[in-house]
Amino acid sequence: MHPLAMGSARHLLILFLLAPLPALAEIYKCVDAAGNVSYTNTKHSGCTAMDIGPYREPARTGTRSRSRANNPSPTPANFPSVDSATQKERDQGRRRILETELVNEEKLLTEARRALADGEVVRGGEDRTATAYSERVRKLKETVSLHEQNVTALKRELSAVR
Repeated sequence: MHPLAMGSARHLLILFLLAPLPALAEIYKCVDAAGNVSYTNTKHSGCTAMDIGPYREPARTGTRSRSRANNPSPTPANFPSVDSATQKERDQGRRRILETELVNEEKLLTEARRALADGEVVRGGEDRTATAYSERVRKLKETVSLHEQNVTALKRELSAVR
């Protein structure tokens, strides 16, 4: 047989052996003398075979699986709730807090960017070595990045407030 054909045959054999096979096992329900119920895949005396079909994945609707948001459970009758005016007041308070935090974070970001610009230009003084200079600039860049992430997160939160 040609060497390339043997390689292809080996690959096919390996693929066949690795292919998942349906799990077909008999399940038995066993009840002992005391009335205790157990389930097993081996038949013993006092066990009866259960009629269970093969497992099938549930059909998916579209490309996304159903989530709790798509299939909400009913709200219990005794679940605490607030009237719409109270909820609106809470949402407005949350918006004010987020707006204040956003203003503060934007100020910190501006200061961090200024410090980074100054730190990249000025090299000297206590940062006489290249290592100390690069470490200081790295920390300044991390600070700018942190404030940028905070501003982005606050804007995202503000867009979600009703």
